[in-house]
Amino acid sequence: MHRLSNDQLIDTYVKALDLNLDQPFIVLLESEVRLRGIDPNTIKLMIG
Repeated sequence: MHRLSNDQLIDTYVKALDLNLDQPFIVLLESEVRLRGIDPNTIKLMIG
């Protein structure tokens, strides 16, 4: 995941939520988003 830019990671996270992918995958994406200093709840609010 370290090769993804922040924009790519956010896009992947949003698509995973939209497609209702497996929860462990979404949790993995959320942890990577947090590591980069981005709040997943902010992303959810932006798309919701």
